Amino acid sequence: MADFLGGKTEERKRYAVDVQAIEDATCFHIPYPVIEDMWDDRVVRDFVLEQVTIRLQDIYLSFAEQVQLASN
Repeated sequence: MADFLGGKTEERKRYAVDVQAIEDATCFHIPYPVIEDMWDDRVVRDFVLEQVTIRLQDIYLSFAEQVQLASN
C-alpha cells in the first residue's frame, strides 16, 4: 500500500504479515500492474483502501486477543 500512496517500502519482508483464514475463502488475484493502472480511479482506490482497512482491523483485533490470552 505504501507504494501506491507515495511511500516506498525498502524492506518489504520486514513489514510482511502472515494471515491464516479460519474458514474457507475465495481469493481473487489482481496483478499489481492492473491495480497500478487503475489507481487514479477514485472508485477503485476507495474500494481497495476500504478492503485493506477492514482486513487490518481484523488482523489487529485478532492480535490483541492473542496478546490478552497470553498475558492471562
